[in-house]
Amino acid sequence: MVDVEYHAEIEAGASSGDTGDTWNALITATGAHALYAEANERAASTGGIAPGDFLVLSIENPNSIRSVVSEARNLARGLREFISREIWSEINGLYLVLSRRNHLEHPEIFDICTTIKRSIETVFGLYDNTVLLEEGREWFRCGAYIERA
Repeated sequence: MVDVEYHAEIEAGASSGDTGDTWNALITATGAHALYAEANERAASTGGIAPGDFLVLSIENPNSIRSVVSEARNLARGLREFISREIWSEINGLYLVLSRRNHLEHPEIFDICTTIKRSIETVFGLYDNTVLLEEGREWFRCGAYIERA
């Protein structure tokens, strides 16, 4: 959704930064409007928190991409004996990329979204090619299909 919002801004010629309404709609769609308002109020002394930063990088938002990848990394750490080294390395690498960032400039949104999508696609490809054909593999695929729905 963040990537779609970024491209909608470019198509509308709104890269000047006056796109608060569409970003706020995106935050509301994720169910995090109240949480964003609280985080923005706490960060008011430093100019507030940008909506893209809140959705992608904020550790105050449990549904931000950074928070979700952090949780996936913690879960993968507990499953290291069941996943390949390559899968762990890819998940950990994405976590490290996101954890090094605290702010995204507008042009960087596309790059970070591309990095995230490629990393997720890589994990799925690695999982299909490096994990044994057992029950756990089917549970992984089942979870992926549930998330897509």
